[in-house]
Amino acid sequence: MTNLRIMFGRVIFWMAWPLWFVYLRGSLRTRVLVEAEGKILLIQGWHGGGKWSFPGGGVHKGEQPARSAVREVAEETGIRLDAKQLTDLGQDIYKKNGLRFKMSYYGCRLQERPTTRKQHLEIAALNWFHISDITEAIVKPQAWQHPQPWKFAR
Repeated sequence: MTNLRIMFGRVIFWMAWPLWFVYLRGSLRTRVLVEAEGKILLIQGWHGGGKWSFPGGGVHKGEQPARSAVREVAEETGIRLDAKQLTDLGQDIYKKNGLRFKMSYYGCRLQERPTTRKQHLEIAALNWFHISDITEAIVKPQAWQHPQPWKFAR
């Protein structure tokens, strides 16, 4: 059933590509590497081609990026964080398929793995991975290519 939803999500994503292009172009987005008990939390979206990424999303108008990161992690995973728990890991520019937007990365280390609850409208799956099990083959390029989260995790 999940594979069918991912395939359906991909079709919807590409049908709505002109809208995504306008919506995402020039925006600021966030991603958060959440680490607990030596494992990294990754999410799999419906439209991500089956690849995994860090939780995160778009920054609302007038919202601070760290606050956006906290909000997005809560929305997508059910994990409640405080902006003071985040370590700023820098920014990167995402450029692909004519899109260009800024991505702010954050890291957060938790003492124990919290209970998670995936948001069904955006998230196909979420899982905790040991750092050694995360490879370029399973992670979205924008998550894999920015080195700071991986330095934070090691």
